Amino acid sequence: MPIPSPIRTGYYPERDKHCKEALRGRFLELDDVKFKDIAALQSDAYLAGWAPTEVQRAINALITMRRQKLRTATHPRSDVPLNA
Repeated sequence: MPIPSPIRTGYYPERDKHCKEALRGRFLELDDVKFKDIAALQSDAYLAGWAPTEVQRAINALITMRRQKLRTATHPRSDVPLNA
């Protein structure tokens, strides 16, 4: 799946959000988060016109979302500590 380019060049208020949305599809295709897959995702995002710092923020946010989903699937009740 190709990564969409930013809707405009330069900074605009929603740019970080748009970057995360642009990377989400490819990220969700990954079965596991491996270094080589993340490196390829980063490279493709740079080629699409996204800056390294915004790509890293987007990837960090997507990894955090995946971890939260896994925790919720493992411990669906919010009152159960994760280390219980």
